[in-house]
Amino acid sequence: MMEEALVSRLRASSGVAAAAGAYKDRPTIDWGERKSDDPSAFPAAVLAVVSPGRNYDQDGAAGLSRPRVRVRCYGTSYAGAKMLARAITNELESPETVGAVRFHRAMLNLEIDNDPEDLPGGPKVFLTHLDFFLPWTG
Repeated sequence: MMEEALVSRLRASSGVAAAAGAYKDRPTIDWGERKSDDPSAFPAAVLAVVSPGRNYDQDGAAGLSRPRVRVRCYGTSYAGAKMLARAITNELESPETVGAVRFHRAMLNLEIDNDPEDLPGGPKVFLTHLDFFLPWTG
């Protein structure tokens, strides 16, 4: 539920869409894997939940979840990766409701610039790695 709403939110954001490449006529924001190494698909972001962030009270699971979500922003230039990272950060630091999911203000917990890597037969890619605490209810 949250995962689908989050990727829909990011793809629908005008700032994120302007900073991202395109794959099959949509911004290259995906869960789990980069869909293409074609230069037109960069910059791209890959999302992953790295900690479920379930909160509990004496009655069991509480209504607020606060997962840690990792966002890897890839670009064929350092500037491209950073531009997408900033657009995603700006989007997630604002509350928004998508369908039945209410996203509260995300908190950036970690930002790391990784060394560039050469893709086999493809471009050199730069990576900015972001971790957010992303509170939501739904």
